[in-house]
Amino acid sequence: MEQWLRYFNADMRSQNRNVLIFLDNAACHPKIELSNTKILMLPPNTTSITPMDQGVIYTFKSYYRKFLLQLLLRKMDNCSSAHQFAKSVSVLDAVNCIALACDNVKAECVQKCFRKAGFLSNEGTNTNGIDLPENALKDINEECIIANVNVEDFITFDKEEEKEVENDDNDDSETNDEPKIKDFKTAISYLEELQKLSATISNSNLLELTTKARECAERCNVTEFLALFIILLFPEHTYC
Repeated sequence: MEQWLRYFNADMRSQNRNVLIFLDNAACHPKIELSNTKILMLPPNTTSITPMDQGVIYTFKSYYRKFLLQLLLRKMDNCSSAHQFAKSVSVLDAVNCIALACDNVKAECVQKCFRKAGFLSNEGTNTNGIDLPENALKDINEECIIANVNVEDFITFDKEEEKEVENDDNDDSETNDEPKIKDFKTAISYLEELQKLSATISNSNLLELTTKARECAERCNVTEFLALFIILLFPEHTYC
């Protein structure tokens, strides 16, 4: 956490910005002095009334569950048993879902939650209704109905953070499947096919994303090729 704070402070210093960060009294939150970042520790036992608990966490979890559900649906056909299905999501998958969920939490949502918690003036601002992630809820609502699961329960099932989790020493290994794509040349060929599919089904958003991904892969491929070429051309030099 301290390393991240120092990195964040360096970023703020480069932008000539001075910021205030509120942190709760978790043991991992250090009390350090920084040049452009002031850290203010919240009083104990106030987590439930902080801006994060006014809608930010709920919005984040809604999107996270949405992306997790989409991931599970993609993996379902490749699993032959419930056990294999339960172990199909890797830590990397979870991190990717977290990143996508964070990107979907809008700045306006965070600002409204800060106002609702009393950190900012409410004058001229409607804080009665925090913008909930309607798209995320709509996408998972139908699946929850089919599974006879309440949407609210699905999103907040881990609300109780102090539940004991039984550790199974014989069955806690992380899935380490070898990637099917091992070089940029193969990746580019896959992206080309995805571009064709995007054009065929007239999905402009997917076409734009795959085009950008292909351009990035091609640049990386050229960089890798040039590095190898230089090494072959000047074998007497040492390169890092």
